[in-house]
Amino acid sequence: MSRGLAIVCWLLATAGVVFADGGTLQFRKQAGNFTMTVFTTPVPLRVGLADISVLVERAQTPVLDARVNLTLARAGEPAIQTKATHALATNQLLYAARVTLSSPGTWRIKVQVNEQEVEGTIEVLPEQQPAAAYWPYFAAVPALVLLFGLNQWLKRKRRAPHREARP
Repeated sequence: MSRGLAIVCWLLATAGVVFADGGTLQFRKQAGNFTMTVFTTPVPLRVGLADISVLVERAQTPVLDARVNLTLARAGEPAIQTKATHALATNQLLYAARVTLSSPGTWRIKVQVNEQEVEGTIEVLPEQQPAAAYWPYFAAVPALVLLFGLNQWLKRKRRAPHREARP
């Protein structure tokens, strides 16, 4: 049981650090015979490194041989152009790209697949303050102390002899 608890704790501790394909659905649009679905991580999307994943489908079947280009733009910022590839994606049905978003606000994103393109917007929040980002780590210690105390109390209660009053 302690090994299982250790694995769960490790998974919870590393979940926020690992980029994964998918994330928050930003938009799904049709262009020609392609349907393009855009996902972003982290959740919520913040200033800094972001993972943008695109699912390209034709007749509800994933397209695995497309050329996917992304352009992100925001007023007053230089446009970011990049290619999304299977090489950066963990899920090989998706095309992924990693970009660094430099400022909060509404960003326009253009997804070009072969000769078709769609546009949409994504909201980028300000960078999170370190204390707010790491509160689960600070909360873990008191929670573990509380769970240990509860465990010891239950063990002591179970070991205590039951006294029954007999007339």
